[in-house]
Amino acid sequence: MDSGDNIRRKFDSGEWLDKWRGLESIWVDMSWFNRPDLTLKKYINCVGTFCSVGQVDWWEARELKKLSNEEKDELESLCKRNRDIIQSRYKK
Repeated sequence: MDSGDNIRRKFDSGEWLDKWRGLESIWVDMSWFNRPDLTLKKYINCVGTFCSVGQVDWWEARELKKLSNEEKDELESLCKRNRDIIQSRYKK
């Protein structure tokens, strides 16, 4: 099985999630946007990425399940903050 099939299988099985609470996982590791100061180090284990010809990023369902409801709410809030900060750069 090639890596593309393996990646698709993990998404299909629910092991990896494209979105969680409507959010993409890119809002956790902000180094992609040259803002490592906003990276959510506490939650970095909840996401994964694979780079080859293109990039694939995902939420780790198993790690999200380990979070308390309060941590999930905090993660959602911080991801929305990061998304809003980056999107505001491009609205000008």
